[in-house]
Amino acid sequence: MNSIKYTPKFFIFTAMLFSVAAAISLYFYQPQQLLARSANTIQKTINHDFKNAKLFLADTLIQNILLSRSPKANKSSWQDLNRLAKSKNAIAIAYHKNQLKYWTSNAIGFSENELKALPNFSFQKHKNAYYIIFKETKLANTILFVLPVKSSFAYENEYLQNKFDVHLNVPEYILLNQSNASNYKDII
Repeated sequence: MNSIKYTPKFFIFTAMLFSVAAAISLYFYQPQQLLARSANTIQKTINHDFKNAKLFLADTLIQNILLSRSPKANKSSWQDLNRLAKSKNAIAIAYHKNQLKYWTSNAIGFSENELKALPNFSFQKHKNAYYIIFKETKLANTILFVLPVKSSFAYENEYLQNKFDVHLNVPEYILLNQSNASNYKDII
């Protein structure tokens, strides 16, 4: 039986070939392909978040809170709401007669007029961040399901950084632009 002996020269030659192939592929790699792939990944995450928002707002706990005649809910309902929102990487805010009753984070809140003017679905900058906001209203109760997208601080330092929310898994080279620009990819 013939056996081939591989010498160290063979392995060095093979490694050099792979290195040259990798360098050539990086040289000819198109940034548009990289952007398109990142945009597709982000879009999949946001689509998953939309599905979560619909499930969240259709959840029986949420519907019971929305249909409740009394603005007072028991403590376990609020704890369940908090757990449910955190599991979806979101913020939940509950209002009764446009008055704040419960929130899972104080990062965002709305006045009575802002709440009335808020559409059922929106993408907005509020205070120091961008959010996707879902609104569900029944009787005198309103629940907001808020997905953080990106921080937007006027000044940055080691603590305040303008970054996308971690759950979106967005590469650092992606920028958020609300107006049309060259070399952009629509998401949502």
